[in-house]
Amino acid sequence: MNQMKNQLKVYVACALTYVPSDQKILFTSLLNEVKVELRGKGFVVIDFLSSIKENPESKEVYNFDLKCLKDADCMLALGDYPGTGLGYEICYTTELRKIPTIVGVRNSDNISKLLRGVSQDNYQLSVFDKPHELIESFISFVNKFYEKSN
Repeated sequence: MNQMKNQLKVYVACALTYVPSDQKILFTSLLNEVKVELRGKGFVVIDFLSSIKENPESKEVYNFDLKCLKDADCMLALGDYPGTGLGYEICYTTELRKIPTIVGVRNSDNISKLLRGVSQDNYQLSVFDKPHELIESFISFVNKFYEKSN
């Protein structure tokens, strides 16, 4: 069964708080490129609040993002920069929701040993150079996950 026909909802996550100012434009561009490519591949992209609203309140972020996480069928996280919120989201989708969760990094040295050590079937760490490589890994991983569960 081809899951792409089902318009899977993907929560696209990343940590923005500690992205160095000289890298912010480049990283935001990567985030947007990933979203555009996912939409082009048939996914419905779910945005986290801080990516679409400037300086939201903490409670607003929590309520909005948690609803998004509950609605998602899968999650793709850009893990190049650390963030406690991103860690929370990865744990939520991997451990609680048990939906396919892939963390993409361009440098595996930037990711914690804890995230490198996750062994659940619904989790994958993916090192990539170009966004399309990450998207292809993600699609393959999500399809295999949902084929197993059908």
